[in-house]
Amino acid sequence: TTTATAAVVAAAAAATAMLPRWMDATLLGGVYKALNNWQNSQWLLLPFGILISAALATATLLGRKNKLITGGLAIVLILLIPAWAANKLSYHTMQLAYQAGKTLKAPQHQGIIFNVLGVLMIWLPWLLVDLLQPDESKKKQGVKKGKGKATGKKKD
Repeated sequence: TTTATAAVVAAAAAATAMLPRWMDATLLGGVYKALNNWQNSQWLLLPFGILISAALATATLLGRKNKLITGGLAIVLILLIPAWAANKLSYHTMQLAYQAGKTLKAPQHQGIIFNVLGVLMIWLPWLLVDLLQPDESKKKQGVKKGKGKATGKKKD
């Protein structure tokens, strides 16, 4: 049994050595650690998904004009957001789910409420991106009207 334990410890050390040490504190390093640790459940994996979704939506919103800027912002945000933020988010989301379950007189559904809140938090940044992006049909109509005025021709 000691050789099996030593093998598990060696495998865990090899798995954590895949990324540089400085990435352990980043969101990317935290996700990697959470996926390679069998003790983590959805209570920690869902908040990592929420933070990644928020980072990607923010990058999409800020880099609307240029895809290269969007990609660069996404990478920078994923590397700048600390991994402990997912732990805090998980804790506060679970507290909110507990309070909601207590208010609804259904504390047995705390896990379901946690999952629903997580999905809403993943969806909300993308809803904001959709609402804040300019409408494509208005752009095309503006271009057509501009061309007609530039030539001086009247439409019948």
